[in-house]
Amino acid sequence: MVRLDFPTTNNEAEYEALVAGLDLTKVVGAASVVIYYDSQVVTNQVNGDYECKSKRMKKYLEQAKKRVDDLQGKIVQIPREENEQAYRLAKAVSAEHMVISDKVLSFIQLSPLIEVINMQEIGSKSHWTTPIVSCLKDGALPNGKEAARKLKVQVARFVLIKDVLHKRGFSRPYLRCLSPEEANYVMREVHEGICGNHSRSRLLVHKLIRAEYYWPTTQKDTQAYVKTCDKCQRFNNAVRQPSEELTLITTPWPFAQWGLDIIGPFLVAARYGIPRVLVSDNGKQFDNDSFKDFCSQLGIKNHYSSPAHPQANGTTAQTPTGETLFWLAYGSEAVIPAEVGLTSYRVDYHNEEKNDEAMRLQLDLLDKVRATAEQRLARYQDLMAKHYNS
Repeated sequence: MVRLDFPTTNNEAEYEALVAGLDLTKVVGAASVVIYYDSQVVTNQVNGDYECKSKRMKKYLEQAKKRVDDLQGKIVQIPREENEQAYRLAKAVSAEHMVISDKVLSFIQLSPLIEVINMQEIGSKSHWTTPIVSCLKDGALPNGKEAARKLKVQVARFVLIKDVLHKRGFSRPYLRCLSPEEANYVMREVHEGICGNHSRSRLLVHKLIRAEYYWPTTQKDTQAYVKTCDKCQRFNNAVRQPSEELTLITTPWPFAQWGLDIIGPFLVAARYGIPRVLVSDNGKQFDNDSFKDFCSQLGIKNHYSSPAHPQANGTTAQTPTGETLFWLAYGSEAVIPAEVGLTSYRVDYHNEEKNDEAMRLQLDLLDKVRATAEQRLARYQDLMAKHYNS
């Protein structure tokens, strides 16, 4: 029984289960095998009766065919009701808390079969930094034009300092990249070590970034770690009402201050949100009643600087990704006109210094958000292709 600990579509899960079963069959020494499968799509694609159009699904099909051929296998489709035992196992593994019989072999798979560069073998020192380090040291790139392009873009944000991988950060100059074992040690030490105070996951993330550490799943791992901390669960006060006034946590205000010069139609607010301050020179196109009234209606403050001092010129969520394009680009949502007309907390209590620090922290944690959005987009494209090509 295999539990997939990553987002996946139904057809991808079917292929993952098929490949895992074939691998286990080969380990026990089988020379040939007949596979009875209840997935019509997978069965017919492997047998060549259905065409596979999705690039991602083609990779799965290639891996499955290779293993079927190695085992001289034959795959036969059967009705769901004739595969009841496998169906019960699938329901059990999808539950939040699994209850597994001692007679059932089970394990958790952390990454997709086709994402080879992100897979980590048990007992191996290979992990998420391995392809990046190999590229920086030897120029090694994965097979496939698209995979090589993605790795080149990713590597541009990393640097080796005395053979130790660091990520160029926004809140800190360099963040040391950690392996899973190192990340576990650092989380444990910061959370419950000599200087630890059993802080919650959000504060724990901030502490790790300020200590200049980084790995792609920082937020997810810290949340899971805090939930499993024995002392936090045993001794945490179950107070139903706060003992003092709540301290609100806000998202930062991106592009809070703009510098302006002579421009065309003023449509930039629709793309970047409402700013807090506009800095411009004393030209009549900015220093006039019409422009001041426009800014006043949107709650924008006007600051004027000398033209000879250039240093002073210092949306809806998309269905496929589940995030707005602004969030994917900057790690925070734009300030919309409604937040100015009926002011939100981040507009009322804007602090420039804290806002800049929060923006840099959000940018340091943005990689995981983009990776999750990319996976959602791939699943959405597969669903659309299945709908229109069937």
